[in-house]
Amino acid sequence: MKKFILPLLLILTVGMLAAVESEPSEVVGYVKYQCYNGFNYVAVPMGDLTTAEVIGNQYLPTVTTISKWLSPSQNWTAINYDLDFEEWDGSLPITNADVIVMFATSNFNFYSLGSPSDNIIYNIYPGYNYISVPLNRSDIPTAEMIANDIGNMSSVSVWSNLSQSWTTINYDVDFGEWDGTQPVSIGDVIVLYGNATTTWPNRNITNPSRNSKTVIKNKG
Repeated sequence: MKKFILPLLLILTVGMLAAVESEPSEVVGYVKYQCYNGFNYVAVPMGDLTTAEVIGNQYLPTVTTISKWLSPSQNWTAINYDLDFEEWDGSLPITNADVIVMFATSNFNFYSLGSPSDNIIYNIYPGYNYISVPLNRSDIPTAEMIANDIGNMSSVSVWSNLSQSWTTINYDVDFGEWDGTQPVSIGDVIVLYGNATTTWPNRNITNPSRNSKTVIKNKG
């Protein structure tokens, strides 16, 4: 995924936000994920949405299932759209920076709109943990840097929405190093596997200054 910092007025010129925001002065920015037919891993780093079905409603009938990994219990929870009753078969709570998986029947672009959340903190548990690179951490060039910062991580994986496949690197205990490198940038979703019980980032990161007319664009 490649990110661009673009002036809001430039975005408005090409009309990309006109359909989703009537008051551009109130929009701080967005993160864009390109999604494809199949499974699409995205983060929700902006705005104040509280349920995943609100997101799904924007992309009906393309999106039919939304899932979320629960790290504490190490299992999936999901909701499905019932075409006969024209409603979701449940509700899926989400919070800022959560990672969700949307199953789609065709290509679309997902936008996380609103104000960036300051100093996102993830709770890390033994097993698999789905997180995204915080928008204020452009200083992180690789996924293994996050794993090293957390500690006790044995593998890091990144899903490609486009190719519908995983790329994984593993920590070699004998050599004391990773068997590869996985480039990442802000907004990217990564999956960590290890034995740590902690929080990340474990220090307060001061957000870089953001102009109120800045758009953060995530292309993937």
